[in-house]
Amino acid sequence: MATRLAENKTIDKKLLQAATKRVRLPADWLEMKYSSEADVLFIRCSRNKPARSKGDVENGLVFDYDARNNLVSIEIQDLYGVFVTV
Repeated sequence: MATRLAENKTIDKKLLQAATKRVRLPADWLEMKYSSEADVLFIRCSRNKPARSKGDVENGLVFDYDARNNLVSIEIQDLYGVFVTV
């Protein structure tokens, strides 16, 4: 699995491990951004522009697709399960 060059590869590895417990990631180029305040991981797996989104609210996932229906990005909400839904 290819990941972006990172300043802190340990953090990237931990984020990828947590993400792969929730979704199957493409084996190509990936770019990740993580917000610890919101516990959300955004994974971009294509440089194409998103044309539509599909949410899996129950599992806290949002998938973005380009105009040709190729996966562009994945947003994983509550990655580490630190937020509890009441």
